[in-house]
Amino acid sequence: ATPLPIPLVQGVYQDYPAAEAGIQGYSVITEINGTPVKTQEEIAAIMEGTRPGDTISLTAVKDGVESTCTLTLAEWPEVLGGDRDSGFMGVYYYSAPAVKERLDMIADLGLLAPLYLTIVPIDAFIQGNTMQLAILLADTPEQMAWEEPFPLFWGLVRLLFWTGWFNLLVGMFNAIPIVPLDGGYMMKEGVERLFERLGWSQQYAQRVVASISGFVTVMLILLITMPLIGAAVRSVLAMG
Repeated sequence: ATPLPIPLVQGVYQDYPAAEAGIQGYSVITEINGTPVKTQEEIAAIMEGTRPGDTISLTAVKDGVESTCTLTLAEWPEVLGGDRDSGFMGVYYYSAPAVKERLDMIADLGLLAPLYLTIVPIDAFIQGNTMQLAILLADTPEQMAWEEPFPLFWGLVRLLFWTGWFNLLVGMFNAIPIVPLDGGYMMKEGVERLFERLGWSQQYAQRVVASISGFVTVMLILLITMPLIGAAVRSVLAMG
């Protein structure tokens, strides 16, 4: 798929002009002050000529419905570049080219790329779409920022992603050194052969196998539960 530089608003900053005017996430900005715009760069060029306190007219399309609103621009917040002189609408965009660059970086990992992609659904579930790769997981509005090479392209991508993801995770899980998994039986056979070669009792070998299986089980439980507990704690603290 080819990334398109369309001005797709991914979200708005609360208590800033766009939010107060009712601009919603996944709207596509089509005009500013009656001037048609097709890219984020064209919007940036227009906004460079504005100042805080200026009023602009903004037209956007969401779900096929066009709406026009008036915004009184604010100053740029310090965390986003408070030294800018131009006015601030309070929107942030979905950048398909940036996502394409991230996907290319993942592809450059070679054989490690599938392992990296295994964390994408987990990351999206725990932290939200932080890596902007949710487009690989399900039908999302971000698709409009990509030119598909053929119909049902993203459906095929997701089918291949989830098929590979589940197969890879099943294989990785089966390799864990816990009896009765295959990895556990391989570990058990290795320990028993080692003890046999050293002339040690097989009874101790069984204890070692049980200890390793128990330790790995505990670590696996912690690995799964700690991120969920951390996310829950952050949510509670945010509510407080």
